[in-house]
Amino acid sequence: MLSGPRRDLSPWVIEPRPVWRGIRAGSPTSAAAGVLFDDRLESLDSERWLVRDDTFPGNLGLFRPANVECREAVGAVLSVRREPLGVRDFSAASISSRDRFLFGRFETTLQASKVPGVITGFFLHRDSPRQEIDVEIVGKRSDCLLVNVFYNPGTEGARFDYGYRGAPTIIDLGFDASEMPHRFAIEWGPGELRWFVDDRLIHERVNWDPTPIPRLPMSLHVNLWPSRSRELAGRLARRHLPATAVVKSIAVEANLATSLNHAGEHP
Repeated sequence: MLSGPRRDLSPWVIEPRPVWRGIRAGSPTSAAAGVLFDDRLESLDSERWLVRDDTFPGNLGLFRPANVECREAVGAVLSVRREPLGVRDFSAASISSRDRFLFGRFETTLQASKVPGVITGFFLHRDSPRQEIDVEIVGKRSDCLLVNVFYNPGTEGARFDYGYRGAPTIIDLGFDASEMPHRFAIEWGPGELRWFVDDRLIHERVNWDPTPIPRLPMSLHVNLWPSRSRELAGRLARRHLPATAVVKSIAVEANLATSLNHAGEHP
């Protein structure tokens, strides 16, 4: 269930309801309709979610549908395995929304992996231009949360995809996110971003402090993958594979933009 404190996202208008129902934006890029769901992921709705079968340069693994297993009363179990696949020596797991969203609240209840070198991610992403809002837990420090924003300028289709305005922040959680499920949420408004853990506001940013706020539709993703970056995630502990993360639910209350088949995207 969507939860957590709400605050004014001025200068934009928030629907005047007791429970926050997203943002009614007066921009030409604003969405025409809203979406509200709380998906327990005991099975995967193919009209809502896409299970990925691609990869990207920083990923030591290849995303495979077989690495996403939905279980009754559990949710989606994501795994990273040592598995020679030609282009990669490991397999990984990723789920992406078929819809794109423009502003709203995005929440997951998940239990992260603790395997060094593996990243558990929950984030919004787009290409052309690349923009991204991240929640990541790295296995070498599963007691910390990495929040990040990538911003590139341009309108829909502009080929600015190098993420020149990444701005990571590491936050001490005060608990180990691999030991039990916790709720992680992103509230994305036109002038402000807020991150919550178990309904507690842990980080916020306003426009240009330190990056612009993404203002184009993005799709929602949750994944588990082995990173090439030892600086970020640590050296991959192969002897501890397979690694798993459990995604018990994903809840969205947001403005709905256009559907997307994710061709050419590689978050």
